Amino acid sequence: LRDATYLPHNGLTSYTGTAKLAVQPVPKMKLKTNVTYHTADGRTYDHRDVNGRSYDFNLDGLPAVEKRAYLVGVSGVYAFSERALLSTSFNTFSTASKYAPEHLMDTYWDEWPGYSVDSNGVYNGTIDDDNYNNDADYSDPVQATGFTVGDDFNPSFRKWKARYNTGTVSLLTQMNKWNQVKSGFEYRQYSIDWDSKRFLNDFPYGEKYSSRPTYASAYVQDKMEYNHFIVNLGVRFDYRDADISYNVTPREFTATYKRADSKSRFSPRLGVSFPISDKSVMHFNYGVYYQEPNYTYMYTNVQGDVSTGYPLLGNPDLEPEQTSAYELGLDHLIGDELRFDVTAYYKDVEDLVTTRSSYKVAGRGVTYFTNADYGSVKGIDVSLEKLPISGLLSGSISYGYMIATGIASYAKEPYYTYITSTTDTLAPTTEYPLDFDQRHTVTAVLNYRVPAGWQGRAFGMKLPSAWAVTMVGHYGSGLPYTPTDASGNRLGERNEGRLPANYTVDMRLNKDFSFGGGKQPLSFFVEVDNLFNRHNVIDVYSRTGQADDDGLRIGSGWTTEEEKQTWSHYNELYDHDPQNFSPPRTVRVGMELSF
Repeated sequence: LRDATYLPHNGLTSYTGTAKLAVQPVPKMKLKTNVTYHTADGRTYDHRDVNGRSYDFNLDGLPAVEKRAYLVGVSGVYAFSERALLSTSFNTFSTASKYAPEHLMDTYWDEWPGYSVDSNGVYNGTIDDDNYNNDADYSDPVQATGFTVGDDFNPSFRKWKARYNTGTVSLLTQMNKWNQVKSGFEYRQYSIDWDSKRFLNDFPYGEKYSSRPTYASAYVQDKMEYNHFIVNLGVRFDYRDADISYNVTPREFTATYKRADSKSRFSPRLGVSFPISDKSVMHFNYGVYYQEPNYTYMYTNVQGDVSTGYPLLGNPDLEPEQTSAYELGLDHLIGDELRFDVTAYYKDVEDLVTTRSSYKVAGRGVTYFTNADYGSVKGIDVSLEKLPISGLLSGSISYGYMIATGIASYAKEPYYTYITSTTDTLAPTTEYPLDFDQRHTVTAVLNYRVPAGWQGRAFGMKLPSAWAVTMVGHYGSGLPYTPTDASGNRLGERNEGRLPANYTVDMRLNKDFSFGGGKQPLSFFVEVDNLFNRHNVIDVYSRTGQADDDGLRIGSGWTTEEEKQTWSHYNELYDHDPQNFSPPRTVRVGMELSF
């Protein structure tokens, strides 16, 4: 698959292959194998990075990326009897990626031009000066507005490899007429290797580590079915061993390493459903869910290096993030072909991973990952579905109203927004609308499917069969952002502003052909994303609330109209970030063969 996308220097060429085999060696046993391999090579694009650098006039200076992944799996099902079913699986998955300047893709960072160290092994090279912090000619509108020139490249390197082996066992048993018990266990062994380096200033930041963390979980659930209600009652156990030691005294001359503690949690689950009429069912669900922190948050800078610009320390002792979820809903059948559903929900999220700073080294705040943030999500979903029981037409329409509030939208938000700021240095203590707080969403799906062998005529001509067209429309109200003044100071409350609403319509048309006795169908398809080529705004500059104007006009003192037009031209190019807009209309044509 070759995907050039709508962004410059953002093409990707990928290949994916999958093979499956199913056998039944004995009457009560079924075995399946699955092998998947994926490879992708491409380039990346970023119009302006966090420091305002742009490589638009030097696209070859942007990084390239290589990805390789494979999955090998075996699963089996054995029926002891009509009441007992045993399922097992084993999978091994491996993924590796590399991110580096395109012309240095096969060169390790300590061999890049301009790299050198002194007699103590401290970096004293010129990679950052030559390519990132080079002195710009502020009389030149190209360099003064933030564009790099010449042979500059983004001096960032990252090589990452992860692999895990996992085994699962589950047993489903119909104990009696009223109780169906399901239990299971999973064990997962990881292997993680990370190597990165960034030469963005005189103190290049990098880290290299290897770890072999383990994860295990077990659960048991009893489905109790009675005449007037059904109850699902269960409990789950999760366990993690980070398998790494980290420096707990980073500001002292002598490092003291501590092995991360293992973490374990029990979480209850309860679900109840009961009919209130022959066409209506009420349901209630409650559960506590734990999510393990991203390994990057745990393993970042475990050696405790605080000599970089704004040091950031990982924390292998992070607790899992906890979500307590409540849900109440009603399913109602209108006639025989319409289904109405309404569900209200509330989620209370605690121990969210975030960043905090409590001390400074050489005048720079040292930041570490910790569990300190919280938030909540509440809302209601309403849907109406036309079931494909009769006729050729089916579809659905759904509306969602949601309020998501908290004290941080993502883990590094305090690090980027408050700790490195000179004017807004304290993280919030009261909840505000989070970045994903989209209050209103509407999704409509229309599907017209003509089966094989269908007999239809129009204007005296026979119409084709075995084809389908699907239309999907989506509307979303604007997401929040925080308005600022020209100096970056916050105006009003956090996330007080709103982006414009967006909507899009996608379409898929497919025509099926059969050969080989109908057992090997071939499908020709056309997929169109953003059918009406809607120019949706997905991000804006906080100073103006506009997607193509950052409110700053660099350059002054021109003496001619030609100079004024030149400066204005490069200012506009610098402001016009294609990543602030949704992708334009995209058309894909292809064929699918099943065998």
